[in-house]
Amino acid sequence: MIRKVRDGDPLTEDEEADLASKLNRPDLYFNEDNLRRAYRDPGGTLVDFIRAALGMLRIKGRDEKLEENFRAWLVSKSLTPEQAQYLSLLKNRGITKGKIEIADLFAPPLSILNAGGLGVELFGAQGLKDVVADLNATVFHDKNAA
Repeated sequence: MIRKVRDGDPLTEDEEADLASKLNRPDLYFNEDNLRRAYRDPGGTLVDFIRAALGMLRIKGRDEKLEENFRAWLVSKSLTPEQAQYLSLLKNRGITKGKIEIADLFAPPLSILNAGGLGVELFGAQGLKDVVADLNATVFHDKNAA
């Protein structure tokens, strides 16, 4: 069955189930749950992980997916260059923590950059809260991101 995966041939449901039962043993630890944790990837099937192990598929890590989500979100907004640059700074905090909190802007390391004051200047107090809430809801919403 691994040969079929390597050759790009689709597996039937029965073949996938058989492969999973052979690999999903505690002595092998090659199961979807362990692989999802290792890749920090909530998606992906056992076949996807086998393809990745064979070099046929590149599984994106959590940080890369969040980066892509952020870029797509940023493109969908009408922002000034200064606002976009500021939000890129916040994005890094969101990737690190899995979300952004307004309190983060007023605590080190972001307070050193006057992130809170700059955010209020660029968006207004309520606008900043709205942008942070939108980022958390649309970009950092992944329950496995934290």
